[in-house]
Amino acid sequence: MNAVPWLLVCDLDGTLLGHDESLFEFEKWSRNLDTVRIAYATGRHLVSVIECLTQTALPLPDFLITNIGTEIWSMPTATPLFPWPILN
Repeated sequence: MNAVPWLLVCDLDGTLLGHDESLFEFEKWSRNLDTVRIAYATGRHLVSVIECLTQTALPLPDFLITNIGTEIWSMPTATPLFPWPILN
């Protein structure tokens, strides 16, 4: 029987970021996910989120929702999910 996939969408600042011990536990938990996809929703721009991913224990998400929801990216390639022009 195939499990139904879930999407977990989390904010970054003040939610996943800000308490390193809890972030480590979230990262450890996320390693065992087969049917859960992760997306981070944030007001930050793409470059800021990518820098954050390289500097913290944040698990690599399947999607990023950036710039207050105006841009959606498929990860790990940071490919825009929709074809409208992305403003930098």
